[in-house]
Amino acid sequence: MRAGKMEEPDTSVLHLLHRATQCMEDLFHVATSGLDITNRQFLLLEHIAKREGLSQTDLVKRTGIDRSTMADVVQRLVKKRYVERRRTENDARAYMIALTAEGRAAIDEAKSIADRVDKEFLSVLPTRRAEHLLTTLLSVVQALRPLIEAPTNSAGVSLGPIRPSPQTSESPSQGKTNVHDVRFSALPER
Repeated sequence: MRAGKMEEPDTSVLHLLHRATQCMEDLFHVATSGLDITNRQFLLLEHIAKREGLSQTDLVKRTGIDRSTMADVVQRLVKKRYVERRRTENDARAYMIALTAEGRAAIDEAKSIADRVDKEFLSVLPTRRAEHLLTTLLSVVQALRPLIEAPTNSAGVSLGPIRPSPQTSESPSQGKTNVHDVRFSALPER
């Protein structure tokens, strides 16, 4: 790089989303420094709290956390006594994950902090742009979900379509998820 010339920013979507995620995780880490919880543990606890009795496999599908990471995070939450693993009634091989009283207390304590972190993260944008960012990210996740959830063979190779078929993909405006469920309460007041 020559003196005085600015380096071109990396405009790769992968890079920018990764960096934005790192910024969000850093904000969460700093804000929760007095708590014994990571952002991934908090995310998982929130999913468990919303629907008790999910198996680890269900949680993998709902969170996008891979199986081995999920097993590690669940094990850490068990050690902290935030969750309990119980065999499911329908499948003795599967474990249901249930919150403990300590887990509920951890969520209660971290929830308000997570909401403040969301607001701080989005506060760098005007309200309309923050709303647009949230709806765009939700649209991307909904559109790509069929690809991510496509079945794989024993080698982990996707057996699903390369693109969602027109019959199964929904346009963002027809999606079943209410965009206001994606923490619009976190938008800064402007």
